[in-house]
Amino acid sequence: MIRCFKYQLKEVSEGVYEGCARVLPPESITGIYVDGWYYGASIIDDLSVLSEWNAVEITKEEFDAKCKQPDQPSPLEMLVNIQKERRRKAYQEEADPIFFKYQRGEATKEEWIAKIEEIRDRFKY
Repeated sequence: MIRCFKYQLKEVSEGVYEGCARVLPPESITGIYVDGWYYGASIIDDLSVLSEWNAVEITKEEFDAKCKQPDQPSPLEMLVNIQKERRRKAYQEEADPIFFKYQRGEATKEEWIAKIEEIRDRFKY
């Protein structure tokens, strides 16, 4: 699921900030500095991984309002597109084969629908 957050890093020594060692997925967007806060968005299930950053979850609308640049897709739109592509690929690789088995009578409709629901849960946006 895509989560948006804001955070403030405490400088512990010159150029070294508390919490900077935390690693997020490569598709994450962090470090957009606006009005004294850093803003970020990531495809993660739980913000507790950002406890060192004192991250506070914010709405997607607040994130876009603070971070969207003129004439560019918003950072959030980019993450949504990544999730949509992941979902599309999973349908193709995982659900479609079950559907074809269902058409041949080798799988049930329930198995196919269950796989679709599992993919939707895995790639929320």
